[in-house]
Formats: sequence, structure tokens, C-alpha cells
Amino acid sequence: QGNVGYMGEQMTSERWQDIPGYEGFYQASSLGRIKSVHRIIDSVSRNGNRYKKSVQERIMSGGKNSWGHAMIILCREGITKPHLIHRLVLKTFIGPCPNGMQSRHFPDDNKANNCLDNLQWGTPKDNGADKIVHGTSGKGRPVSQETKAAISRSLKARRRDGP
Repeated sequence: QGNVGYMGEQMTSERWQDIPGYEGFYQASSLGRIKSVHRIIDSVSRNGNRYKKSVQERIMSGGKNSWGHAMIILCREGITKPHLIHRLVLKTFIGPCPNGMQSRHFPDDNKANNCLDNLQWGTPKDNGADKIVHGTSGKGRPVSQETKAAISRSLKARRRDGP
């Protein structure tokens, strides 16, 4: 209901737009890819000489964070910063995250699917409902004996060793 995102038909062609705050440096695509754009930069050699360097356009590859979300590191004016790719795609095509909202992967919960048609800004309540629909909430699902034992060991260690 309070969702903000691409709700149209399945997208077939890739569209590229400058990432806000990185205009002329990086672009995000409607299919969830990030690229650096061709540009000329000032650089300094090892011996201190300044020169112009051409940065070629290329599709970038990133990594994953501990939650399994795709990440990329962007650099501007010597400052590097990690970014979640799904948030960059939303910010680029939909706009900044509205107050009280967060990113969500919907209709599918595949964290690798950063296509615009699978992303929305939604409330924390929306994200909670998504987890139930996707079966990833843990609510109502049996917990294995191995998991119970691991939780028990962790709690005992905390009590013993302190926080």
C-alpha cells in the first residue's frame, strides 16, 4: 500500500542513469548492474609527476555483505565508500528513500535480483510481511536440534563470559 517502486510490466531493455552523487562517474542500470563511465582524471605517478589518465567505461563487479546483499565500492575525489547495489538502483530510478521506509526485494526475495522491477521502498512492516510470504521469517517454522543446541551454547557462553 505505502510502497514506492517500479510496478510496471516486466522490463526487457536495460536503461542506464547516473547515480545521484556520482554523476559523470558511475551509472546504475534498470537490470541491477553498475558501471563506471568513461572519463579523464588527474593522476600522480610514483615519482610525483601529475598526468591525465583515461578511465574506460566498464561494468563493475562487487561482492556480498554478510547478509548476502550485493555491494560495490564507489570512489569520487579520492573518497571510497561501500554501497548496497539494490539501494543504488532504487535511489537512481525512484529517488531517495522516503522517511520511515527501507528497501525491499519484492515480489521475489532473491537478494541477487537487483532489477528495478524487483525493488521497492517499503515500510519495515512491509518487509516483515514479505519475510512471511517468502518463508524466511522463521515464524511458524520448526527449528532444528542443531540450531537449538548452537543457540543454547551461545547463551551459556554469554552468561559465563559476560556481554
